[in-house]
Order: sequence, then C-alpha cells, then structure tokens
Amino acid sequence: MRAQARALNLVEAKVKFVTQKSCGSALVRRMSSITLAFVGALLLLPAGESVAMPNLARQYGVECGYCHTVIPRLNRDGYAFRSAGFRNPDEIGETRDIDNKRGDSSFNMADYFSARLQMNASFSSVDDGSGSNTNSGKIEFKEFTLYPLTGAFLGNWAAESEISGGTDEIEVENGYLRYVTGDEKTYYQVRGGIFHPFEGFGASDRPLGLSRAYIQSKGTVNALGDKNGWHPWGFDQAGIEAGFTHGNTSLAVAVLNGIIENADDPAQGGKLRKDAASPTYNDVDFQIFGNQFIGDSDAAIGLYYYNGRISLGDATLVQNDFQRYAAYFTIPYNTFNLIGAYSGGVDKDATTDKSINNQGWFAEVDNYFSETLGAGLRYDWFDPSDDASDDRMTAVSAFVNMPLNTGVQFIAEYKYAQTETGPGTDVKTNSVNLRAIYIF
Repeated sequence: MRAQARALNLVEAKVKFVTQKSCGSALVRRMSSITLAFVGALLLLPAGESVAMPNLARQYGVECGYCHTVIPRLNRDGYAFRSAGFRNPDEIGETRDIDNKRGDSSFNMADYFSARLQMNASFSSVDDGSGSNTNSGKIEFKEFTLYPLTGAFLGNWAAESEISGGTDEIEVENGYLRYVTGDEKTYYQVRGGIFHPFEGFGASDRPLGLSRAYIQSKGTVNALGDKNGWHPWGFDQAGIEAGFTHGNTSLAVAVLNGIIENADDPAQGGKLRKDAASPTYNDVDFQIFGNQFIGDSDAAIGLYYYNGRISLGDATLVQNDFQRYAAYFTIPYNTFNLIGAYSGGVDKDATTDKSINNQGWFAEVDNYFSETLGAGLRYDWFDPSDDASDDRMTAVSAFVNMPLNTGVQFIAEYKYAQTETGPGTDVKTNSVNLRAIYIF
C-alpha cells in the first residue's frame, strides 16, 4: 500500500526532512531596527526538532516530511495518519512497540508531550475613508501551547490535548478521546470532547500564512442588523463526532454544543455555558464534513455544511438560526498548489422569520521553493449580508514561511484589506505581521 511503503522507507532510512513553507512579503523596508533585533534574538534559541507535533515524530522516529508538505499543512499520508488516530492506517488494532514499553523503564513519557512558543511583531496603517490615517506597531508575546498526552495507544485509541494561553487567558483548543476500528482500506472513528472545527486537507486545512481565508474567519449579519460573530474556524467546540474513511473518501458528522450568546465563546462546559435564559440554551448544532481525493494524487475536493443556532441581541436575546456551507478544491502541480473555495450561507431571525444570505470565496497559489522556503498569495472576497450593498470585504495576502529545521520557524505576512462601510466609503488597511515560533 502507498502509505505502508512510505512508512517503512521513513522508519528504516530516517527520511530527509521535506517541506515546511509558505509565502511572499512586503513593506519590509518599514520594519524598525527593534524588530530586526527581535528576530536576531530569536535566532539564538536552542536547537530542537522542527516538526508540527514533535511528540508524534519522536514516537515513530521520523521527521516532519512524514506528515507535512509545509507545516502546518498536511500531506495525504499525514491526513490519513491523523484520521486513523495518530497511527498509520495499517496499524489499527495493533499494539505498537511504544505500547509494549508501558510500565517499563525504557518508556519515555516525553514521547506524548510537546510545547510551542510564539512571539509576534506587527505593523499597520489604517485609512478610515475620511482622509485620516492611523499607524501602529507592536511586539508582543503571542501564545504558549502545551500538547500533553497526545498520540495513539492500546491499538484502537488516541488522545489529543492542546492547551494555549497568552497574557490574558487560558483556553482548551483540543481535549478529546478517539476510537478507531477497521483496516487500512476502510476504517471508522468516533471521538468525543473538545476539538477543532473539522479535519480538512489542502484548501480546508490550516493556512500556510498567519491568517485564515475570510470565508472561515468572518461573521455574518441577520435581518435585525445583529452581527452573528460565529465563523467556521476559531471556535473549538465540545461535542461528539463519528465518521469513516473508505479508500479515497472520508466523511464525518458531528453534534456540537454550539456557541454562547453573541458568539462570546464556544459552550465547552464548566463556566463556558449558555445562559439558562438563552433561547438556544437546550439546542445543539450539527456539522458534516467530507473529503474526496482524486486518484493517487494530492488533488482533493472538500465539502462542508454547518447548521447552528445562536442567541443574538443586547437587552433581549433572540434566536438566530444559521447555516454555512462550502466547497474546497486542491490542485497540485509540480511545486505549486492551487487552492480555493466558495462559501454560502443564511441567517434566519426567529422573530421576523426573515432570512439574510451571505457568500464568499478565495483563491490561493502556493509554491515550495526548497526545504526552508515557501511562498503564497491569496485573494479573499466576502459579503456578510445580501441585504446591504455596501458591506463587502476584500483582501490580498502574501506570506512567506521559513522553517530553519532547528525547532525555530519564521512566518511573515503582508495584507492589504478593504472593507466597505457605507456608500462610497471604504476602510483600507495595510498590515505586516512577523511571527517567530519555537517548538520542541
């Protein structure tokens, strides 16, 4: 089998690190000397493995290219490895060597733990449409992330934990158990707990730059003018998901707790609960995600559907029913990847029974120049409400991803964004973000 042969080659030959990359930049001439000093200091960080989740690489004794084309984006084998519960699909139901070492002095608990540190420097210039410009720049600690107890165990089980924190809050991004059964051709999985919105590939996977496409990161507007801040990515929800993989096809269906009033947070449990007086207190959301590979290549089509309910408003909360759907495509060609998607949706206010539609799309091209340099360019277009003719959003993003293969990685992104705020009035923003990452 394709994945099995590749796995044997990697384990026996200790494969060479493959790609980790992303894309273009601009406005570099505007970076201050303090930013250059910031970058220089981070270059002095101690060396380590440069992998998306080094704990998984340590378990298998392999390098990043086993699962990734460019971190954090997965290749096809990495997609199968994740869906099979952080194991190769042909290992489902089998006890691995690392499991046999449990309770033995040779067992290394560090193989199930990892951590990541991120710093960020940003610059922006905003034209509010009235002739007034606002410039700002800052250097900040972005995030510290722990990945405790993450990996496969006992033949059919897997766990993932991801706990992130900045200077103001701690959040659980992943905290679930997964059970997988079947064989490498057809297998089934069930997971429960807190997890990222969906497990995509290519165009629907994590971005190579620092920002997500608008169709995944922007909210909508309902008939009352209330903003529905929910968006397809960014809310890690509690729920239960069941799915299967058969050959080139995978499908997953999830029942989710939904979002707290006015999209403040996902309803994960504990204090993150919907208000008892909320119209959607007892409601759940539903999601379907499917991915279809084309032949033996990394070309793929992804289909997404979400059906949710959220309470919106200030003094009086009103139920808002909404749907979002999207079709993603991924087309590889030599060192290039052409990716994109179209998204649509509707918000329906429960009091007026009036519906408002939204739609958007993006197109992106990425190129992998070498093992330590990748670049990409993306165009975004999003209309949060067809009830208004002057609220559309567009953006052009260029990004560069530079992994140093030492545990240190740099990602730079330049974005020009334009948002309509009324007849003949646009807010225009030029921004540059530079991210330094150390993972071990």
